[in-house]
Amino acid sequence: MADQEIDLLIVGGGMAGLSAGAWAAQEGLSVTLVEKDEQTGGNARYAGFVWTAPDVETIKREIPRGDPELLAMIVENVPPAVEWIKTLGVRTGEPVDMMRFGRGTPVEMETYVDTCAQSIVRNGGRILTETRTERLLVDGGRVVGAVVTLAGGVSRELRAHSTLLTTGGYQNDRDLCAELIHLNARDIPRRTQPRSAGDGLRLGRAVGARFGPDKAGFYGHLVPFPVQLTDPSEFVALSMYFSEHSLLLDRSGRRYMDETVGDHLNAQTTLEQPRGRALLLCDDRVLQEWVLKPYAPGLPVPDRIGETKKRGGHYARVDDLEGVRRVAAEWGYEADAVVATLEDFNRRVVSEPDSLQPPRAHDRNRIAVPPYHLVEVWPAITFTQGGMLINSSAQVIAADGTPIPGLLAAGADTGGAFVYGYAGGLALALTSGLQAAKTAATTAAAARAPAS
Repeated sequence: MADQEIDLLIVGGGMAGLSAGAWAAQEGLSVTLVEKDEQTGGNARYAGFVWTAPDVETIKREIPRGDPELLAMIVENVPPAVEWIKTLGVRTGEPVDMMRFGRGTPVEMETYVDTCAQSIVRNGGRILTETRTERLLVDGGRVVGAVVTLAGGVSRELRAHSTLLTTGGYQNDRDLCAELIHLNARDIPRRTQPRSAGDGLRLGRAVGARFGPDKAGFYGHLVPFPVQLTDPSEFVALSMYFSEHSLLLDRSGRRYMDETVGDHLNAQTTLEQPRGRALLLCDDRVLQEWVLKPYAPGLPVPDRIGETKKRGGHYARVDDLEGVRRVAAEWGYEADAVVATLEDFNRRVVSEPDSLQPPRAHDRNRIAVPPYHLVEVWPAITFTQGGMLINSSAQVIAADGTPIPGLLAAGADTGGAFVYGYAGGLALALTSGLQAAKTAATTAAAARAPAS
């Protein structure tokens, strides 16, 4: 059964899809959004800030391998996008500094995603939940909609001038993560809703979408080993954000990266270590300054150490270096090398910090104030960063480098912007979703124009 052709079909009801749908419906486009879950919202329900770099120069410096046009699209469009959010009646706060290099606006995200859904329906659109998208429809090389299976099991063709894929990445497909990210990515915890499993990527690839970039990685954070995250309330409480002020040591007891670049990057590099985990070592100064204070202004301070112990994570508090040596050995690390690395770091970071290898760009303080705190950590993935390549109009790119007519993608289904580095998942979802809606509006206007 086929419906009447619509202007914009959206597959996936997270931040990107809802933003696109709400804007498009407000502008008078006919919109249908399909979501396989029983509710919309995705990972955005667990977030609180729309943040990114303050300018194009900064984001290019932080993500040198990212597509410069996509990075510029994000930075230049976040301010007007936040202003648009305010027009919906959603409460926002004053901007604050984020992640060392960024600026972020607090947004009541639960309210925002629900308001977007209500706006779609209020402006004549449809939202079909518990609806599975089976395949895209192609006619003469153009994507013209999709075949979906509704909640009751009925199959339906939804024909559209533009089809937008916003299913949230592939982080819940463990085999795909092992193939496209790293073998160790199969078994690490998921710091995300459980439904984004590569649906958009599979749909796009089936009609010729190009995947990339290689080695783009993922966004996530370090959490205590061997904890698996079972509830969204644990995502922040068990994230070891303070790794960027600590030492991270591999199994041989040696540092393997500049920890101060950020916990989200520490997570990616730790994934590549033997066993995919590491020893986090800090002192009481780090605990007082970075564990017992909010990660960003205005955020609550969870009891990370208490939660780690409650969930059975590998954590120890020791009074001296002999205690460090004992715990490191118990956890399978070269204990003498761990202590030697700590002592060498403490000597160099004061007397000759530029001689440190790996380097230490920030927080050049000794780790020497007992008690010492040790946590064995491994990465937890929130969303994938490789995906369907798009251009700055959110059009999906084919293998030959040209846009696939009628097919758009946004948010974590896309690739090209965040490559190893990261500058705000909600910012990517919001700006690419709104750009996709604007591209769809142009397509719809052309379809309605009388033939000359």
